[in-house]
Amino acid sequence: MPMSTTTSMNYSVIMTEPLYTPAPLGGTNDRMLAAYADALRGHVIEGFRILEAVVRADWMPQLGDYIRVFVVIDDPPEGTKSWPSPRVSALHTAVRDAAMRFCIVEHIHVRSISLRGVVRVGLPADVIARARAAAERPSAPTQT
Repeated sequence: MPMSTTTSMNYSVIMTEPLYTPAPLGGTNDRMLAAYADALRGHVIEGFRILEAVVRADWMPQLGDYIRVFVVIDDPPEGTKSWPSPRVSALHTAVRDAAMRFCIVEHIHVRSISLRGVVRVGLPADVIARARAAAERPSAPTQT
């Protein structure tokens, strides 16, 4: 939307965009978050295959602005209840580190969810469907 402004020389200049558009959070925008989620999907990070990723901005009184990341991973091996916590911690650290490549500087809260527990968490149905479809495809041995 064009807008007119007057400079110090007192002549009018037509601008096509405002000089300053405040960015949400610490400069992070929706495009950055979408690119970050896309980069996580389908990759193997710390031995976990990321079937689906949901990334959203959130706010909490104790933290202020932060980024919430849900990563849907494969189920743990047959006969085990969950993945070993040191491996899950390594995954969370790697997911947080990946945010730096997208210049996301806010606090990152990562939650990993195995495929069998994805319905309980309450993620949207389209996310669950994409995760289940990704689980059926063979995984590519990539490390991010």
